[in-house]
Amino acid sequence: MMDGALTIRPATPDDAPAGAYLVHLAMGRLADFLLGFNEPTRAREVLTRLFAAENNRFSHRFAALIETGGKATGLLTAYPARVMNGLALPMAKQLLNIYGISGVARFLRRVG
Repeated sequence: MMDGALTIRPATPDDAPAGAYLVHLAMGRLADFLLGFNEPTRAREVLTRLFAAENNRFSHRFAALIETGGKATGLLTAYPARVMNGLALPMAKQLLNIYGISGVARFLRRVG
């Protein structure tokens, strides 16, 4: 059992390490496969960059951080479906900056 008060607050870019950790924890091997190309460390690095950024499906902008005793213990991510579709192109541009052209091609083959 954890001690301390439970708080829920909007996530910020500064929460990227904790947010990425929690997203990776939830996605597990899927994150490793899609985002890290089978490398868990790489997946967490990519998730950290995406969480800190705006306009992508993993952005802090759509997340609430749950803290217990001042420590991140959970994450809630939600957005309307109509917003999700609009995030595809901006996220693709961010992934291009992270992976380069060959990495994006590899990512697209994995999600296809």
